[in-house]
Amino acid sequence: MNKVLAMTGLSPRTRRGAVAKRRPKTKAAKASSLRLAQLRRWLPRIGVVLLLAALFGGGQGLWRWLQSPATLPIRTVAVSGELSHVPAARIRSVVDEHLRGGFFGVDLHAIAAALDALPWVAQADVRRVWPNGLAIRIEEQQPVARWNGSGLLNKAGTAFYPPQNTFPKGLPDLSGPDGKELDLMSRYATVNKLFAQIGLRVVALSENARRAFRLRLDNGIEVVVGREWDMQRMARMVAVYRHVLVNKAADVERIDLRYTNGFAVAWKSSAAQAAAASGRH
Repeated sequence: MNKVLAMTGLSPRTRRGAVAKRRPKTKAAKASSLRLAQLRRWLPRIGVVLLLAALFGGGQGLWRWLQSPATLPIRTVAVSGELSHVPAARIRSVVDEHLRGGFFGVDLHAIAAALDALPWVAQADVRRVWPNGLAIRIEEQQPVARWNGSGLLNKAGTAFYPPQNTFPKGLPDLSGPDGKELDLMSRYATVNKLFAQIGLRVVALSENARRAFRLRLDNGIEVVVGREWDMQRMARMVAVYRHVLVNKAADVERIDLRYTNGFAVAWKSSAAQAAAASGRH
């Protein structure tokens, strides 16, 4: 026993006291310890929740402040782009209608959408310029043809409908069913190149509900193509026109290509018809 005590460094009385301190805890003590341990585990989580709540509350206030029209109000609007049909004053008017926020709160997408809705605007780009400005770049529509008498076609074959008194002069007149815009643009480019060989320009191309085509040339002659778009047949007509009809063009009203082995010429008067060497080629 003395040897054991020497190794532990405890006297018999101290060892008896130590043994006495290891008595089992009461139920109340265990419950108290359990609550303390749970509290220790939850304290960090409660702190995070409280911190987030504080930040959220402050963030909401900051967001409202940033969205306020009084916070860095927009004072300058710079407009750029080659503008021929869209007045800068009209652009600023549209922007003014949508300035419902300051620098941070202004709705750029709403402004761009309102500008895109203007008939001559192809695309509008709107961006912020620190600290109180907007920069707007406008790309105007580039018309290449009239469409069905009331609209215009751009290079992509998309129809748009500005006021007719703003239509540029000299555009070819295309007409046909909806959805045939690109097809008619392609046909026009091909046939206009063909007639340019004899110094003529195609000023109108139409396709009706029966899918039959007609052309009108800048000298007033109408060319009835029919349902068969045959470029070889049209090329033969151009060759005959160059050698036979060019000096009689003023008397020609219509050329009908709906013949397998030739074409028919309709004259403006019976006298001209009688004087013509032939009315069918």
